[in-house]
Amino acid sequence: MKRNAKEFEQKAKEKGITKWNMHDCSICGYKCGYIIRGDKVTYDPGCDCVNGPERESSWDHLADHYNRNQRENNEHIEQKFIDEMDEFWGFNK
Repeated sequence: MKRNAKEFEQKAKEKGITKWNMHDCSICGYKCGYIIRGDKVTYDPGCDCVNGPERESSWDHLADHYNRNQRENNEHIEQKFIDEMDEFWGFNK
């Protein structure tokens, strides 16, 4: 199911979410992902060993990332990964 930016903004406030980890740095293990500070969203691409400082992002970018990883958009995505995202954000099936 596709989600919109407002749904993520609401869930972040409800659940007190301040970071959504996307992956670990392949060199040092740093957790890269979206940083949420109130109404602002940035993306933290790494610990400076590879990628550099945080960059401006948005709720729309965050929602696009989620929606790109839904089964209907990518048959190779494991259902377990989708379930983990939904559990993290508190989206019911």
